[in-house]
Amino acid sequence: MNPKAEQLAAIGIQQALAARPSWSQLADKWLLQQRKGFVFTSEDLTNEIGYPTEENSLNSNNAVGAKIRTWANAGITFRSSFTKSNNERSHGRLIAEWTKL
Repeated sequence: MNPKAEQLAAIGIQQALAARPSWSQLADKWLLQQRKGFVFTSEDLTNEIGYPTEENSLNSNNAVGAKIRTWANAGITFRSSFTKSNNERSHGRLIAEWTKL
C-alpha cells in the first residue's frame, strides 16, 4: 500500500474506533479472553458482543473492521485463512479468518 493510502487508512481506523469507544473496549476484552491460536471471523466477534451500530449513525459498523485491522497492525492477530460467511445476507461470500497470537 502506498504511504498516502496507509495514512488515510489509519485516519479512518481512528475515526471509526473513536466513534465507538465502548464497543472497541468490549471487543478488546473479548479478544483478551481468547486463548493463543484462537481462530475467529468478524462474524464470531459480532455474534458474541454485537455490532457497534448506533441509530442515525453513518458507517457505524466500520468499527468492526477497524478493530480487527488494529489488532493485526499491533501483531496481536494475523489473517490466517478465508472461509464462507454464515450470515444469510452475505450469501456465502468469503470472509477473513484471523488467528490470535
